Amino acid sequence: MNRIKDLRIARGLSLQGLADATGNAVSRQALWKYETGADQPGPSILVKLAEALGVKALELFSAPSFSIEGLQFRARAGFRKKERARLTSLLARVLERRIWLQQKSGKEQKSPPPVRAFKVSSAAEAEAAATSLRSFWGLGNSPIQNVVRLLESQGVFVVELEGDGKFDGLCAVARDPDGTVLGIAIAFRKGCTWSRQRFSLLHELGHVVCDISGKTDKEAEKLVNRFAGALMISWKELDRLVGHSRRRLTLEELLIFKTYFGASLQCLVTRLYERGLIGIREYRASWDYFKKQGWIEKEPQENPPEESKWALMTALAAYAEGILSSDEAAEFIGGKRPHPLRQLSNDRMQFLELPLSKRRKGLREQTANVQTDR
Repeated sequence: MNRIKDLRIARGLSLQGLADATGNAVSRQALWKYETGADQPGPSILVKLAEALGVKALELFSAPSFSIEGLQFRARAGFRKKERARLTSLLARVLERRIWLQQKSGKEQKSPPPVRAFKVSSAAEAEAAATSLRSFWGLGNSPIQNVVRLLESQGVFVVELEGDGKFDGLCAVARDPDGTVLGIAIAFRKGCTWSRQRFSLLHELGHVVCDISGKTDKEAEKLVNRFAGALMISWKELDRLVGHSRRRLTLEELLIFKTYFGASLQCLVTRLYERGLIGIREYRASWDYFKKQGWIEKEPQENPPEESKWALMTALAAYAEGILSSDEAAEFIGGKRPHPLRQLSNDRMQFLELPLSKRRKGLREQTANVQTDR
């Protein structure tokens, strides 16, 4: 049963770890047999496994009716294979549950952005793709105020995942058997800085909307970085602010630009250099300065990371409308059951739906009856 394996890996458990989580109701060897199809668990073992994996027993048999593809990472050297497998399984699981929540709630969701719609094989085409997407989404040349909110407004599920420092972002696409896109998820690492979060989300978006087939991994990453930088900082807006080619920049200017664009200092100097507004000497000197200050990992003047609210608000609304149970809603609101406002009786609800004049008349009659009884 590969379903058990996928859920186990998503929770970061080894075979022995899952066995321990069941209270040793099942052995490591038995789990291996279940995952390889050499044996099938009985009903009581299924319940134990479901509890340990945090799912319903039925889910151990019911694989989703769609496939998940395009799991692309923004990661650095030293990213462990085991961690990659865990995050891949985890994002696939989250995407599956977000699609379930969307369908269950019946909430209207905007169609996600077109997958691999822009052929990108050069820096110029990466710039053009970003410009086209800005136009398609009606962004103009202004800075993106909130990347998470933008993506969620365009039908993309934004997910926060815990991972080691080598991982920055990840994306996945779900398709039904006919090839129709059912959902897109883009993940960022919990605990990353605000500017890195924003750039990583746009970088992963680039992997979704850009067709970079035929390129090596290194070439593809450069092109997607160019797309993300162009979407973050439009050249027209940069031209308006800087005005002309500069021989030298001040740190104070860059920090002002950082706040304005919501971009890292590294992204800013790269965009200035790509536009020809600074030369190679100023570009290299800026990077040398950042390294000496220890700003490659964490820069000054950072805001709190942006927060995703889609799953939370959708689950709460669906619970309030009686579509989700409290247990079902709890999955999407941090494991806590929602607290409903005091429920009114049917008689009280009917009374409140009466016209104001009839309600006042009813209250007068109740008062008169109370006085008569006295």
